[in-house]
Parts: sequence; C-alpha cells; structure tokens
Amino acid sequence: MAERVAPKRLLKLGAVAAVAYDAAMMLVDGPVSLVAVQIFNAASIAAVQGIGLTVLQDALPGPGLASGLFMN
Repeated sequence: MAERVAPKRLLKLGAVAAVAYDAAMMLVDGPVSLVAVQIFNAASIAAVQGIGLTVLQDALPGPGLASGLFMN
C-alpha cells in the first residue's frame, strides 16, 4: 500500500484512525462492539509501526540512527 499512497498520507490516516478508535471506545458497551472497534486500533498501529520507521529513515539517512531513535 505504501507504493500506491504517499507514506506521510498513510501516517495521517493512521492518526485519524487512532482518534476514531479513542472516540469509539467512549461509546463501547459490550464485547461485540469492542471487537468491531479494534479495526481502528489495528489500522493506527499498522500505520505508525510500519510506515513510521520508513518516514524517519528518509528524514535521517545515517546508518542505524533512525532505527535507534524510532525504537526508543
């Protein structure tokens, strides 16, 4: 998906998914709705963990520097 959509745009969509997840968690009243809301959580984690490192490596081209900063 990162080849078709710009990585920064995916990060923005991940941030929107995180906000949607937090907002939806206020409305959850049972286990079925809790499972349904997890799609927003999964999308935000996938965007931040998967694309975040790539964006940081583009910004900091030193060997190992971006990975170390991202993991810390």
